[in-house]
Amino acid sequence: MKAQIYVNRHIVRANKKATNKTGELVDTPAIAVNTYLGSIYAKEVEFTGNYKLIQDATKARCSGATIWLEGEFESLVIDGVKANRSFFKKAKKLKTRTAPRQLEKNMLYIIDTLETRPLSSGKLNRKCPRVYFFEKNESILAHLNRRHYRPHQEYRKLLPKVYEQLDFPLGVKAKWSQYAGCSCPCSPGFILKLPNNFSYEQDIFITVVMDLDEALALMTKEQQSNQLEVNNV
Repeated sequence: MKAQIYVNRHIVRANKKATNKTGELVDTPAIAVNTYLGSIYAKEVEFTGNYKLIQDATKARCSGATIWLEGEFESLVIDGVKANRSFFKKAKKLKTRTAPRQLEKNMLYIIDTLETRPLSSGKLNRKCPRVYFFEKNESILAHLNRRHYRPHQEYRKLLPKVYEQLDFPLGVKAKWSQYAGCSCPCSPGFILKLPNNFSYEQDIFITVVMDLDEALALMTKEQQSNQLEVNNV
C-alpha cells in the first residue's frame, strides 16, 4: 500500500494550547497516514517495506508539513490494527454515518470577513479558484474535528454575496469538495467553475459568524411546530 506519513503540526499546537487552557492533558492523534483513499490520524504507526524520508517545501502537505515518509509499505499497523485498503474505506464511511446533520439544520451564518490570497507557486496552473469557510473564534482543534461535517449547505447561501463583492460575472458554479485544498480531506471548500471568458487566480477565505436572530427565529418556529404536533395527537 502506498502511503505518506507525517505529523500534523496544527493538531500538536492545538493539543498544547488546549492542555494549557484546561489544565488537563489533551492528546488528540496527530500522526497522519495519507493514502489515495483518505487520511487516518493515529498515535502509533508501525510499518515495513520500501520507504524514504522526503523534505520538499514546494510540495508541503496541507498541514504545512515539509518532511514526510513515503513509500510502498508491505505492512502497516495503525494503533495496533493492521491496515489495508478496506481499512481506509471503512473509516470514511464511519465518519459519514456519525455526521451531526441535525446540527447543520439550525446553523445560519453571515459573512464577517472576506480575504483573497494569490495562488502559491505550486498551484498557478490550477484553473478553478477555491472558497474556504471558517467560523469566527473556532479553535484549530475544533476546526480539524469538524472538517468532515461542515454545514456547506448554509455556506452555499452566502456565495452570491461573495460573487457580488468580488464582481464575478453570472454563470459561476460551485461544487463542495472535501478535497478542495489538497489530496487529503482536511481542507474542504467550494471549487468554483468560472465562465470561459473570465479568470481569477486567487483563493477566497471567508470567516462567518452565526446570525443569532435568524437561528433563534428558526428554533422558535420548530418548537411551535412540535407543539402543534403534540396538540394534534
